[in-house]
Amino acid sequence: MAKLKLHVVSQEKDLLNIEVDAVTAQAIQGMITILPGHIPLFTRIKSGELEYQKGETWKAMPVSDGFLTVSQNDEVTIMVDSVDQAKRWGSLEDDKSSLPEEKTKEKTK
Repeated sequence: MAKLKLHVVSQEKDLLNIEVDAVTAQAIQGMITILPGHIPLFTRIKSGELEYQKGETWKAMPVSDGFLTVSQNDEVTIMVDSVDQAKRWGSLEDDKSSLPEEKTKEKTK
């Protein structure tokens, strides 16, 4: 099954860099969900929760206003405005399972 490469970055540091099945964010025009094979896209996002799916699990992280890009090779890059975001989250590794539960919200279908 095809995957997306999700990269979340602030002005100062990388926050997240993982492979996922889907990404959902609050765009200016409304909620948007990105799946593998999505057309290239560039849009502004609003502050809120960025949700992503790995297998059967959905996880979420708060993000500030910023931009979302989708490239032809299934790479989703989210650039957030707030440096405070990087300070709250620190540098997130390839596996978010090490985060405290209050920073990772899991959903099941």
